[in-house]
Amino acid sequence: LDKLNIKHDFIQVEDNTRINVKLKSSKETEINCKGPTVSKEAIDNFLDKISNIKKEDFVILSGSVPAGLGTDFYTTIMEILNKNKINFTLDSSGEAFKKSLEYKPFLVKPNKDEISEFAKKKLESKDEIINFVRKNLLEKAHHVIVSMGGEGALYIAKDYVLFASALKGNLVNSVGAGDSVVAGFVDSMLKGSSVEEAFRFAVACGTATAFSEDIGKLKFIEELKNKLIIERM
Repeated sequence: LDKLNIKHDFIQVEDNTRINVKLKSSKETEINCKGPTVSKEAIDNFLDKISNIKKEDFVILSGSVPAGLGTDFYTTIMEILNKNKINFTLDSSGEAFKKSLEYKPFLVKPNKDEISEFAKKKLESKDEIINFVRKNLLEKAHHVIVSMGGEGALYIAKDYVLFASALKGNLVNSVGAGDSVVAGFVDSMLKGSSVEEAFRFAVACGTATAFSEDIGKLKFIEELKNKLIIERM
């Protein structure tokens, strides 16, 4: 991170960071190991840092919570962020995703499976997903993107929908593709882009990562961005 000139401010814990293994063959398989045990001192230090985040900053909460912190840990963080009027997005699933909606996140980005899990029924078609999101999510989040893998992605608003068709290419790596969508949308919106431009850039970021061995590079993202077809529905 130092070499890449990326600022960081970690809380050190005693246990090792977990190792996740991705097996790539005809089907991608993952083996996710158990996370570290986190001490009360480390938790308190972390929440102190959260409390000192400034109003003009932006927070992305992503992934599963380490074992031992309890299912309410994200809720504790979101309560602090709400109190300090700080914009955040949560990229997680299950109970954490459900609870985040009480705090009006800036962005939620469930995939097709996650939105079906939240709905407690299989949502197959674009119309089913759009109708469910409009009835259940739009009043609870500022922006909603639903990623559908090889079927494309949807940005759903009250009076319009943006649909990005999936670009053809070789799926190399699905790890980090969703994170890239979140990062691309937030970055673009913070720079003052329109929703459509931010959505286009976000989808290009996710696609570039999916088509790359590692995180998609900016040059490749820009190439894909110019090829994307965004349909306004």
